[in-house]
Amino acid sequence: MKHRDQVLALLKKQIGNDQEVQDISETAKEVASKWVNPLSGGKEETNGLVYGLVQSGKTGVLTVTGAMGADEGYRTIIILTSDNDPLYDQTLGRAQEAFPGMDILGKNDFKNIDAFLERIKGGTCVIVTTKNIRASRFL
Repeated sequence: MKHRDQVLALLKKQIGNDQEVQDISETAKEVASKWVNPLSGGKEETNGLVYGLVQSGKTGVLTVTGAMGADEGYRTIIILTSDNDPLYDQTLGRAQEAFPGMDILGKNDFKNIDAFLERIKGGTCVIVTTKNIRASRFL
């Protein structure tokens, strides 16, 4: 089963509204249409931002888009989240639930740089960290 299908199935279970899940999926497809080719060698550049109101589906779009990226060959998904520890912990937990079969690394995993590098070389991974470097526990 593709990562995208796993995430959509989880969202259907969590949300219980097929139309809302379909809307999230369509937004994720729109975001994905602006990607850089992961095999281009870094010759392309693009910037993007997913934003919205509280409870508007941002996390759903993020997880579906990340899953689609994994299906397309992206090996590292980076999630920047709040400096607030409870919100960071919530985002880390959501990533662990949403991306079965992927290695999920949190900011505590940065403490041992050699182990961290080995893990990201090992396969598709998701890195969850805070936006503010001073709030990261590893520094």
